[in-house]
Amino acid sequence: MHLSKSAYSNNSFIGLFAKANNSVALAPHQAHTKFISSLKDNLSVPVKTLSISQSNLIGLSTVMNSNGIVVQYPMDKEERKILDSIGLPICKIDGISPAMNILANDFGCWISPRVNESTAKRIGECLNVKVHNQPFSIPALASCTVVTNSGFLTTSELTETEIKHLEKIFNVKGGSGTCNLGVPFNSLGVIANSNGALVGQDTSGFEVQRIYQALNL
Repeated sequence: MHLSKSAYSNNSFIGLFAKANNSVALAPHQAHTKFISSLKDNLSVPVKTLSISQSNLIGLSTVMNSNGIVVQYPMDKEERKILDSIGLPICKIDGISPAMNILANDFGCWISPRVNESTAKRIGECLNVKVHNQPFSIPALASCTVVTNSGFLTTSELTETEIKHLEKIFNVKGGSGTCNLGVPFNSLGVIANSNGALVGQDTSGFEVQRIYQALNL
């Protein structure tokens, strides 16, 4: 298991630019070689480089587990070709950021109540997991949470009861914490899978320890 800070400066909010499951990580074409190496070393997966809608914000534009990939539409032919090469079903959604509205691992999925029922159904079918869409006390739950098949990291603003409910949805234990010296938006500063995690450069040693514990690394 690996957990370390980003090896490339100006990468406090690395979660904007990359996403990973237990088999592959996605990153922008323009990503620095040190960032690509950090993803490979810490997550123990190969890295595919691409753009989504000609944007480098891969982390905002995708959500994936071992069964499928949810991606923001539109995509051009080259972008779709790269995603198709991963070999997973793809669900294209329009009008919302997947990462700001969806949390998923191989055991469950939470989708913001703002997402309509038909879209939520398509997402669940693509990821091959049961979908939950009940509201939490923190509307921006997805942006504050990172979930893997080993654990999850969420905001300390959730109640103990809500954290227990997340444990039931994702069938893993988790905990609360922050990244980048107190930033609650963990999905923007942490990239993780069951093999390890990469955190933003401003994340303190205390935060790293909390992230390590919450993700059960």
